[in-house]
Amino acid sequence: MSVGKPKENIDDFDIYPVDGIDVYVTVAANTIAGELTVGYTKILFSEKLTVKGLAL
Repeated sequence: MSVGKPKENIDDFDIYPVDGIDVYVTVAANTIAGELTVGYTKILFSEKLTVKGLAL
């Protein structure tokens, strides 16, 4: 995972808005059961994205 817009061909990514943040997921992502869950958590000054469902 990296922060920022993809430097590669933008057409190779799907864009999903999560709490005001654009999340770019490669169309080649290998998911579990075809589902990917992206979450956002902010506690005080700490921000965190979580991803569930990616097959490694």
